[in-house]
Amino acid sequence: MKCPNCNQEVPAVNTICPFCNSNVVNNVETPSVPENSIPVTPTDYVLPKDQAAIAAGEVPVQESAPVEQANVQPTTPVPAPPTMDASVPAPNVQEPTYVDPKTINLDNVDLNANPAAQSVDLTKTGEKIASTIDHSKQKDPKKKKKRKARVLLILLILVLLGTGAGGYFYYTQYTTSDKRIDATVNQLLSFTSSFNKAKIEYGSGTYNLTYTSEKNNDNLSLEVSGKYGYDLPNKKIDVIANIKKYNHNVDLLSTELNTELYLENKRAYVLMPNFDERYIYTDISNSKNVIDDIKTRFNNPDDLMLFSIMDKLYSNGLDTFSNDYEKYINNISQNDINYTTIISGIKKSIQTGLKQLPHTQQFENNQNVIVFNIKNQDTYRTLYSNILSSFKENKQAYSEMVKLYGGNENDFYNDMLNIIDNLKDVDINSKITIVTDPFKETLISVTIPVVKDNKVIIVTIKPIGGGYSFVGKQDKQDVFKLTYTKSTTKESQTQTKKYNVKGTIYTNNVADNIELNLEVVDDITPKKVEVMTRNSVDYQYLTIYDRNTIASKIKEFGNLGVIFSSAYKGSSEPTDVDQNEGDVTPTGDVNE
Repeated sequence: MKCPNCNQEVPAVNTICPFCNSNVVNNVETPSVPENSIPVTPTDYVLPKDQAAIAAGEVPVQESAPVEQANVQPTTPVPAPPTMDASVPAPNVQEPTYVDPKTINLDNVDLNANPAAQSVDLTKTGEKIASTIDHSKQKDPKKKKKRKARVLLILLILVLLGTGAGGYFYYTQYTTSDKRIDATVNQLLSFTSSFNKAKIEYGSGTYNLTYTSEKNNDNLSLEVSGKYGYDLPNKKIDVIANIKKYNHNVDLLSTELNTELYLENKRAYVLMPNFDERYIYTDISNSKNVIDDIKTRFNNPDDLMLFSIMDKLYSNGLDTFSNDYEKYINNISQNDINYTTIISGIKKSIQTGLKQLPHTQQFENNQNVIVFNIKNQDTYRTLYSNILSSFKENKQAYSEMVKLYGGNENDFYNDMLNIIDNLKDVDINSKITIVTDPFKETLISVTIPVVKDNKVIIVTIKPIGGGYSFVGKQDKQDVFKLTYTKSTTKESQTQTKKYNVKGTIYTNNVADNIELNLEVVDDITPKKVEVMTRNSVDYQYLTIYDRNTIASKIKEFGNLGVIFSSAYKGSSEPTDVDQNEGDVTPTGDVNE
């Protein structure tokens, strides 16, 4: 129907125009309403707050948008619930406050956006309008302030945690230099791990070795295979070397060259079956004199590779070792030496010596750097003195080392002091630098000064996959650039170790590119060392006939024989002069 005042369409159930508030009930006939469409008034108030309001004489007032009751005459009073106290008056029904619909745009309102929203059937055709307003999405200013406060608090906590963690990390890194020093020494001496598992007493196996060298137009290649075995308690060491290839610019071998070196007690036996079927022997302590005597029988012996190699070996410690070999082999075979304790003691003494040396620690390029300033030879000697003193304080390791060394503790200590005293004339003026990962003790590099022939070589060592790289410089000039790698595989009866050394060695600024590959197959159960030396002859008792026979066979041995022929001067009887004067004297019995 239409409102007689504003002529707007008014629902039939309304008695007041919702647009102009005019009374339209007298102008229209009230339609009949089905009985089942009238809402049923509850017999009691359900919500506790409603009951409390009624008990206090108050009636909850609806503050939301007005709810229009469908199909109910507004003039009909609401009966009081039968269960209520008679003294409590019935709640007054207030007329809803209407809003001018012209000011409200409901075209884009989704009535289903709020699942809690209710709708009231206004017409028989089922038209619906929203009867309530959803307050759930309205923001509470107090909650907004609390939320901002929580965000600020969280940010403050994160900043504090970050600052604290950074400070703690910075502090702990500067207090863990000892751990980094320990880790560095352990990693550099990791090759000793095989010695830690058992005493060094017995061993056997096979090996293959290849070596190449390229220096200007001078090319060398060598290929050797053979067997080895050692029985230290019984003073036996045996090494068989079968030289398959020996190429020095040209191929020198016409057939495989077989050799054997056998050490028993204090003697060294050499067998060269291509030229003589007997073992030729001499005392190990006298081996350097024998080599020097053989060199006198050649023209320009230093140009021959065999003598060049032997000279390097003797100048790098073989001379001292050969002189004291009998003492070493006796100590090893006669004493129950704990090698694990010795190696552990050496590690700890090096670690202690480094820690006692003044050092600094800082972060550079995301790395932890520890620096020991070796200002002069006194600092260098102090380091070695600290290491020696620490080792001496380790009673068990020191005692085991003295067993291996022989003699008494004072002799050993004095000999070690002599090594330190030899450093007094060397001007070091360098640094020891340890570079590790900033978050852990993993070694990145270590730089140390090494004294060689009263010259200082600065060596930098870096771990690489399965090994290390070595760079040596002297007065900023390259001395060597080498890499070393090792791998190990184990089977039921053998264990295979592969070693590789590759790089460049500089001599008088001339580069020598070298590579060495060594494969050693160890027997899990070592074989016994058994060598028959009954038909052997002392080197000093070789006759002129023996020497000439051997020389003749060598001359016929391919290009090696040609080189030998051009360099060999001939044989002569050895001089019979006292051994202390540097000449060779006969020892032992002939054909022992």
